[in-house]
Amino acid sequence: MTAYNLKKVYIERSSEGSQGCSKNNFKFSVSLKRAGAMSYLKHSAHEFLLRGNNKVLLGEYKEAIFEFTKAIMADPDLPHSFTCRGAAKLEIRDYEGSISDCREALKLHYKMDLETEGTIDINSSGDKNSQINPVYSRLYLIMGISKMLSGNKEDGMLDLNCARLLGHNDAVDIMKTYQNI
Repeated sequence: MTAYNLKKVYIERSSEGSQGCSKNNFKFSVSLKRAGAMSYLKHSAHEFLLRGNNKVLLGEYKEAIFEFTKAIMADPDLPHSFTCRGAAKLEIRDYEGSISDCREALKLHYKMDLETEGTIDINSSGDKNSQINPVYSRLYLIMGISKMLSGNKEDGMLDLNCARLLGHNDAVDIMKTYQNI
């Protein structure tokens, strides 16, 4: 059975031109029913993130991934959901899933940075590069470790070096550890 059970799907002829698709004057309605599915309407993505982070602290990584997935469903443009899910997938050795989530998080963080570029204050030295988003280093670290553990040593070392250049304090030690493997 799929994750969602369609309760009802129907096409209803709309009597008013302003409802539904104005072009065809049809209204398409889908009602999804699943245990707890309606809770997505009641909770924000940040609440699911908090629940997922609590699960990570307890070592319940599969449950955490489920909570992070709900956060992504609630707000697919929130990059932190992908970041956290990628880190949790690394813990359960889903390396490809971890890399995929981190790449999506990078795209979303970069998009957010571009949108807010005009609002970033330049510090007193005038160096805008000193305001690099610290999440980037974490994402490159997670991707690097995932690539190393999946057997892609060269790309993994490149990502770990990116994390080092972006200021991640543990990147050098991790690179040294994986060079011996």
